[in-house]
Amino acid sequence: MCMKYFLFNIIILLLGIWLVLKSSLRQKFYRAYILRKIAQNYFYLNDKGIFSSYIILKIADLIYAENIKNQKILLSYINAHDFKSVTDFFMKKDKVAAYAFGAFFNLKENKKNLQQYIKQNSKDKLGLLILGLIYDSEFQKNRLKQIVNTLQNFKFKKAQNGIKYYLKAKSELYDADMFEASAHTLKAIKIFKKHNCFYEEAESYALLGEIYRISAVYDLSQTMFDTALKMYDCLDNEIKSAQIKALKAMLFVGQERFGEADNLFSQSKKTLKRAKLTQFEAEIINQQALLNILQKKYSKALKYTTNALMLHQKCKNISGKAFSFELMAMIYFYKKDYQASLVNAQNAMKNYLKTKNYSGFADSAFIAAQSLFELKEYEKAENMCRELIDTYEKHSTCFHIASAYSLLGLIYIKLKDFNRAAALFKKSVNLEQCNERYTAAATDYTNLALIEKKLGHKENELRYLDAALENAKKQGDDKLIKIIGQQIKKQTVLDNK
Repeated sequence: MCMKYFLFNIIILLLGIWLVLKSSLRQKFYRAYILRKIAQNYFYLNDKGIFSSYIILKIADLIYAENIKNQKILLSYINAHDFKSVTDFFMKKDKVAAYAFGAFFNLKENKKNLQQYIKQNSKDKLGLLILGLIYDSEFQKNRLKQIVNTLQNFKFKKAQNGIKYYLKAKSELYDADMFEASAHTLKAIKIFKKHNCFYEEAESYALLGEIYRISAVYDLSQTMFDTALKMYDCLDNEIKSAQIKALKAMLFVGQERFGEADNLFSQSKKTLKRAKLTQFEAEIINQQALLNILQKKYSKALKYTTNALMLHQKCKNISGKAFSFELMAMIYFYKKDYQASLVNAQNAMKNYLKTKNYSGFADSAFIAAQSLFELKEYEKAENMCRELIDTYEKHSTCFHIASAYSLLGLIYIKLKDFNRAAALFKKSVNLEQCNERYTAAATDYTNLALIEKKLGHKENELRYLDAALENAKKQGDDKLIKIIGQQIKKQTVLDNK
């Protein structure tokens, strides 16, 4: 009798385990199936909304929790790509999840609804996270920063914590805080990997690649981009693969691997054009313009950036217009058409201010100041440099402010105010050496030597030329080493006569 009860209990236990396993496997199937189905539509919907595997998996769990009849109805909606009906179904049951899912295929409407919801429910953590992802997708840096600051007041669990770290890292990247951005991205990757948020994990690897690219850690950057690219390929996400190829191309540009960069840009642009993602296509065209500028193919670069500007104007993309104007200013400056360079630089400055992109504003203001200097409008060039320095002191930017002090030094040389010029070059050289920009420091020392030469102080002139040569050697700049060496030799010969 005892044996019968024992066997009966074993059978019940095994049956229970089987039911649990069956339920778990069925839920995993739902998650994988729904994620794959929706991801396949990302190619066609990417210009309309955001994509989050976390939200899609959450919707999959909500569908699984429904009765069989509703499950079949909801799956039929997903198979028919009728995502609006899925959103409407869950609107009363989980409003935030519904808005988040709705933002996948209709960003504008659901963003507005979510913003209104957050006004009334300011402590809804998931709502804040999704709004942060939306602002990030729209490159609204200041709004993203506000969300990130608000998120610090809350504690998150599981994958939500990963999203928080990811958004924080993006905000830190915009502030040029590469160390913190890198640390928070690594935390996000660890969390997303644990909770099977493959898309967010791929996004984080791409972000880490961008952080390393900007930090000039090229080998690690390429590894991160390659990892992200493999993940996007596994997710059948052509759009993201195209965008990563563009970022990898930018990495190759920094390494002067111009042929490989051009090939990747072309592949990326082809995909984005086919998907009718005009804004992203225009951004790639601007990068092709920059590639040609670096190769001194200015006429070809001008054609690219003119085309990009037209596309950005069509999309009403202010940030894209600003960068197009900045590239045009750069091209005209190199072509020595300083008036055209000035006009385009000023247009870039106006557009960068509209989006509060102070790094872009500073870069464009510097081109404007250089153009004014070449036009011999020294007072205006000085004022422009002062405005640039004022912007640098008030706002976080990636601009090397030493360049502004160096240009001011050149302006004062022209105005024959050698004491002020020398003070500015010394300030510049200290900043350049702190940032290990030894070629720029060497140039500052040669300008200090020029001032001493004009003042007739031969001993000081040679001292500064020696310092310039030492800095050029630190950088390994053979061309500059040769030029400075010739100057020292010439001056030594003159002194011996």
